Amino acid sequence: MEKDFTKVVPTYFEQFDRFLNGGLPVGKLTFLAGHTAIGVTQFGLSLAANIAGSGQYVGFFSQTMVKHLLEKKLQIMEETDIANYILMDDTARFHSPDELRKHITDMVQKPYEVKCIIFDYFEVLDSQASKTGKLWKKYSEGIISKETYWKEYPAAYDSDMAERASSLQSLAKELNIAILAGCHHERFIRSDTTHIPTLKKLRYASAIIPSADRILYLYRSGYYRSPSGYCQFCDKFPDEGYAQIGYLYPENPQICVLHYDAKHIKFTDR
Repeated sequence: MEKDFTKVVPTYFEQFDRFLNGGLPVGKLTFLAGHTAIGVTQFGLSLAANIAGSGQYVGFFSQTMVKHLLEKKLQIMEETDIANYILMDDTARFHSPDELRKHITDMVQKPYEVKCIIFDYFEVLDSQASKTGKLWKKYSEGIISKETYWKEYPAAYDSDMAERASSLQSLAKELNIAILAGCHHERFIRSDTTHIPTLKKLRYASAIIPSADRILYLYRSGYYRSPSGYCQFCDKFPDEGYAQIGYLYPENPQICVLHYDAKHIKFTDR
């Protein structure tokens, strides 16, 4: 099938592109959910390296790692030859929405002409101006009590998530680019021995669904058997060394299987 590059940005993961019907949709916002440290940032960086390897520029915004650590990861991944095509930025959390919009607009316009932007962790975008940030300021200054803070926090947090998702969606449409945003799958249930994410476990799902073209999940069974994982009792998916990507929204039983190269800390087709 011939790909329409005005509608999708190929990721150059053969299996993933087939799964996505050609690539990441242009003008749309795609979320990728996963537990903390399961590899959402690393998948985004692997995807950025793939796109950069085709000679195209890609914007990579990290809210979890400083720039020199990301560059070190590229060395471990043995992808330093394409580093100049990955426009890394670790300052997004300090930008107001207007500043971030200008920053990305500059990337999309010449000389870079970026068609794909990746956020490894979208929750902390614009944290200083967020409702949760202002709520914390009131608590730290003694204006509200601890009880009031925790009572108001869930609604403020969901509102922040909805605002940030809506902002990224409008940015994708306005600039005609594909945006992939990582988000942490925060609900961990010990009785769930598969640990495969579901919308019910994604606490702010209702806040981001209105702005999401699709919400995907990243799953690695090996993660739950390692000391960094949450438990040692996941026996239903013994294919360690592989990663599974599937749909949280809209519902779709289709999955994509990629290889996780632990030595080079990256994802590959094989």
